[in-house]
Amino acid sequence: MGTVAVVIIGGASNVAIRRPEGVAARLRISGGTTNLKFDHRSIGAAGGEPDLRDREYDGATDRYDVAVTGGANNLSIDKTASDERPRIGNFGVKTEPIRQTGSSRSKAEGEDLDREGE
Repeated sequence: MGTVAVVIIGGASNVAIRRPEGVAARLRISGGTTNLKFDHRSIGAAGGEPDLRDREYDGATDRYDVAVTGGANNLSIDKTASDERPRIGNFGVKTEPIRQTGSSRSKAEGEDLDREGE
Protein backbone atom coordinates (compact mmCIF):
# COMPACT_ATOMS: atom_id res chain seq x y z
CA MET A 1 0.00 0.00 0.00
CA GLY A 2 2.68 2.55 0.97
CA THR A 3 1.61 6.08 1.86
CA VAL A 4 -1.94 6.99 0.88
CA ALA A 5 -2.34 10.77 0.61
CA VAL A 6 -5.80 12.19 1.31
CA VAL A 7 -6.06 15.93 0.63
CA ILE A 8 -9.25 17.91 1.31
CA ILE A 9 -9.07 21.48 0.03
CA GLY A 10 -11.50 24.17 1.19
CA GLY A 11 -12.48 22.64 4.52
CA ALA A 12 -14.28 19.51 5.67
CA SER A 13 -17.54 18.94 7.47
CA ASN A 14 -19.06 15.63 8.54
CA VAL A 15 -16.25 13.44 7.15
CA ALA A 16 -15.34 9.97 8.43
CA ILE A 17 -12.14 8.26 7.28
CA ARG A 18 -11.68 4.61 8.26
CA ARG A 19 -8.41 2.82 7.64
CA PRO A 20 -7.41 -0.84 7.98
CA GLU A 21 -6.16 -2.15 11.32
CA GLY A 22 -2.35 -1.95 11.35
CA VAL A 23 -2.17 1.12 9.07
CA ALA A 24 -0.77 4.25 10.71
CA ALA A 25 -2.21 7.76 10.20
CA ARG A 26 -1.29 11.41 10.35
CA LEU A 27 -3.75 14.31 10.27
CA ARG A 28 -2.83 17.92 9.54
CA ILE A 29 -5.45 20.66 9.55
CA SER A 30 -4.92 24.29 8.64
CA GLY A 31 -7.64 26.64 9.84
CA GLY A 32 -8.55 24.93 13.11
CA THR A 33 -11.04 22.24 13.99
CA THR A 34 -14.15 21.47 16.05
CA ASN A 35 -15.48 18.05 17.05
CA LEU A 36 -12.45 16.05 15.94
CA LYS A 37 -11.94 12.36 16.69
CA PHE A 38 -8.58 10.75 15.91
CA ASP A 39 -8.60 7.08 16.92
CA HIS A 40 -9.36 7.19 20.68
CA ARG A 41 -8.62 10.92 21.10
CA SER A 42 -11.34 13.56 20.95
CA ILE A 43 -10.79 17.29 20.58
CA GLY A 44 -13.74 19.66 21.09
CA ALA A 45 -12.02 22.65 19.46
CA ALA A 46 -8.49 23.59 18.46
CA GLY A 47 -7.19 26.67 16.69
CA GLY A 48 -4.08 26.99 14.60
CA GLU A 49 -2.77 23.98 12.71
CA PRO A 50 -3.20 20.69 14.57
CA ASP A 51 -0.77 17.96 13.47
CA LEU A 52 -1.75 14.59 14.94
CA ARG A 53 -0.22 11.19 14.27
CA ASP A 54 -0.31 7.80 15.88
CA ARG A 55 2.82 6.34 17.49
CA GLU A 56 3.65 4.06 14.57
CA TYR A 57 3.37 6.72 11.83
CA ASP A 58 7.03 7.74 11.42
CA GLY A 59 8.30 4.17 11.01
CA ALA A 60 5.29 2.73 9.18
CA THR A 61 5.47 1.45 5.62
CA ASP A 62 1.69 1.51 5.22
CA ARG A 63 0.08 4.76 6.36
CA TYR A 64 -2.51 7.42 5.60
CA ASP A 65 -1.35 11.04 5.37
CA VAL A 66 -4.45 13.25 5.65
CA ALA A 67 -4.29 17.01 5.08
CA VAL A 68 -7.25 19.39 5.36
CA THR A 69 -7.03 23.06 4.40
CA GLY A 70 -9.69 25.55 5.42
CA GLY A 71 -10.61 23.96 8.74
CA ALA A 72 -12.68 20.94 9.77
CA ASN A 73 -15.88 20.24 11.68
CA ASN A 74 -17.08 16.77 12.71
CA LEU A 75 -14.07 14.94 11.28
CA SER A 76 -13.13 11.46 12.44
CA ILE A 77 -10.26 9.16 11.55
CA ASP A 78 -10.25 5.68 13.02
CA LYS A 79 -9.45 2.04 12.31
CA THR A 80 -11.91 -0.42 10.84
CA ALA A 81 -12.80 -3.69 12.47
CA SER A 82 -10.92 -6.59 10.88
CA ASP A 83 -13.99 -7.68 8.87
CA GLU A 84 -14.82 -4.20 7.50
CA ARG A 85 -13.53 -2.55 4.35
CA PRO A 86 -11.71 0.81 4.82
CA ARG A 87 -13.87 3.77 3.82
CA ILE A 88 -13.82 7.51 3.33
CA GLY A 89 -17.34 8.81 3.89
CA ASN A 90 -19.62 6.46 1.96
CA PHE A 91 -17.02 5.44 -0.61
CA GLY A 92 -14.37 2.70 -0.57
CA VAL A 93 -10.78 3.89 -0.20
CA LYS A 94 -8.36 3.33 -3.04
CA THR A 95 -5.24 1.94 -1.46
CA GLU A 96 -2.72 3.32 -3.91
CA PRO A 97 -0.83 6.63 -3.84
CA ILE A 98 -2.87 9.59 -5.10
CA ARG A 99 -1.36 11.84 -7.75
CA GLN A 100 -2.24 15.48 -7.17
CA THR A 101 -3.00 17.61 -10.23
CA GLY A 102 -3.28 21.35 -10.68
CA SER A 103 -6.87 21.20 -11.92
CA SER A 104 -10.10 19.87 -10.47
CA ARG A 105 -11.20 18.78 -13.98
CA SER A 106 -10.32 15.29 -15.08
CA LYS A 107 -8.24 14.97 -18.21
CA ALA A 108 -9.56 12.75 -20.98
CA GLU A 109 -6.97 10.96 -23.07
CA GLY A 110 -5.42 13.44 -25.50
CA GLU A 111 -7.21 16.47 -23.98
CA ASP A 112 -5.11 19.52 -23.21
CA LEU A 113 -6.45 21.23 -20.03
CA ASP A 114 -4.47 24.39 -20.82
CA ARG A 115 -6.70 25.04 -23.84
CA GLU A 116 -9.98 25.82 -22.07
CA GLY A 117 -12.85 27.42 -23.98
CA GLU A 118 -12.05 25.92 -27.38
